[in-house]
Amino acid sequence: MNDNNYRIKIKKGDIEFEVEGDKEFVKELFEEFKTEMEEISESKMKPIQPVIAKKEQIQSIYDKYTIKQMYKKLNPTTNLDRILVFAYWLLKAEDIKEFSISDIMKYFDQFSLRRPKNPPRDFRTLVNPIKGYLNTCSKDGYYSLSYDGIQYIQEKLNSLENK
Repeated sequence: MNDNNYRIKIKKGDIEFEVEGDKEFVKELFEEFKTEMEEISESKMKPIQPVIAKKEQIQSIYDKYTIKQMYKKLNPTTNLDRILVFAYWLLKAEDIKEFSISDIMKYFDQFSLRRPKNPPRDFRTLVNPIKGYLNTCSKDGYYSLSYDGIQYIQEKLNSLENK
């Protein structure tokens, strides 16, 4: 988590809410969560159902694809985009939130792609504020996908889904 990210985690009984991102994003989702919880209380529904439904909706995209299918569908043309696709897969399909350069390079090998000439430079480019698609982690040499990085890949996937 970098200095510009905020994180909130709330757990009460079977209900758990966790979000990380910039201040406005965290605040917006927290407000939506509070509104949903009020609606649930008023309708006397089981509180866990809406949370599960949202999670299932998000995961359904990843259940459709293997890594190879997703890669082929997105067809990344630059090493920066390839790094983001592989990082996205690690996060969403394998639930690996923090990864190293070597974790990503394994996918380059798996796909028989030429490895980037200077991976640390590429990762720095994706971390820098202009791109901001990756965050550095407290564990030295590890990275995580930022909110912007997740959005970048999700928008590409959604645009392909709608075609």
